[in-house]
Amino acid sequence: MIKRADRGFHRADRDGVMDVIAEQTIGAVGDMISMDSNAACVVKRLNSTGAFVLTSTPTIAPGKFDGQELWLVGNPAMPAAVTIQDAATLAGSGIRLSGVNQAHNLRDVTALRWNASVGEWWLSSARVNNL
Repeated sequence: MIKRADRGFHRADRDGVMDVIAEQTIGAVGDMISMDSNAACVVKRLNSTGAFVLTSTPTIAPGKFDGQELWLVGNPAMPAAVTIQDAATLAGSGIRLSGVNQAHNLRDVTALRWNASVGEWWLSSARVNNL
């Protein structure tokens, strides 16, 4: 279960299966989304200082094990979109989004699953556009 607190999301489970990380602010196109948890499912809230199409390779740090999930959630106070690019657009991004880049605005959610056995990719498993 995830609960919202005044300072953002916090971990609310009791067995360590889900880890909710504090927001990450993107301030440049070369920033990489960090992945610093060994939990099975990680929720990362994105914020930005402007509109950015990320060009870092990889765009998201590698997962810790096959099947690890990462949910990217746009901060409700986000002033502009952060776009992650499919590997078909940005070679080396390490992300497979069915060939479509995804802009994260406020409250948007993208669920990704790490799969090292098919070439170390974050594979898109769900997308919700909440604008």
